[in-house]
Amino acid sequence: MKMVVAVDEALPERIEDAVRDEQARERAWLVEQRRDRGIDGMKAGQRRAAIAQLYADRAARREAQEVLATRSALVSAHLSRLLEAAGWGSRAYPPVPGGQDTMPGRRWGTSGYGHHRGGPGRLTIVLPQPLGERVRRVSYWVSQRATVNLQRYADESAGGFPPLDLLREMGDLAVDLYLLPLEQLAAAVRRRTRAEPGPIVSTGDLVRAAAYRATRYTPAPDQRAASPT
Repeated sequence: MKMVVAVDEALPERIEDAVRDEQARERAWLVEQRRDRGIDGMKAGQRRAAIAQLYADRAARREAQEVLATRSALVSAHLSRLLEAAGWGSRAYPPVPGGQDTMPGRRWGTSGYGHHRGGPGRLTIVLPQPLGERVRRVSYWVSQRATVNLQRYADESAGGFPPLDLLREMGDLAVDLYLLPLEQLAAAVRRRTRAEPGPIVSTGDLVRAAAYRATRYTPAPDQRAASPT
């Protein structure tokens, strides 16, 4: 599942630096394995089979996330850890109702002025299909109560736009996702989801938080003024 998320401008290069470090670690492992297995001293047929096995072992290491040698692998690994730490990794969520997450425009509650929602940079990754589907379901169902509250507010208020403080409160959990230590996330999720008006967490929030954690990057607080966009 391909995703493009807004991030701080400096983050994509930080991600690439982390990936290059992982690739260098993998290259060093390959050199070591060739030496330890005596591959270079083998005859042609035997050497070909040994190299094939070596690269199969490399693929297994990547599959097991022992090495994160691509941008997508790096972010996906941290995203899986984030979901597990928050208590969302194994919980069963129903599918997202048809059309709810594919409608055009910004989803309810994700005003860029409510709290930090990215930046001018863009990060493109491809999530494994099961992980991407879990991200979609978590985002929809965790945010459902707050979304209903926002829609009710819009129906009942003259202006139709909720106050900035309310949007910030709804966005606090999205900030917790990249700021809090992993061991504190489950408690924060329980606290935010039980409180009124409830949290709004988008798919972009989840992927962005994982990307920040992959590099230990902390974005600056959002200081923009209120806006109804």
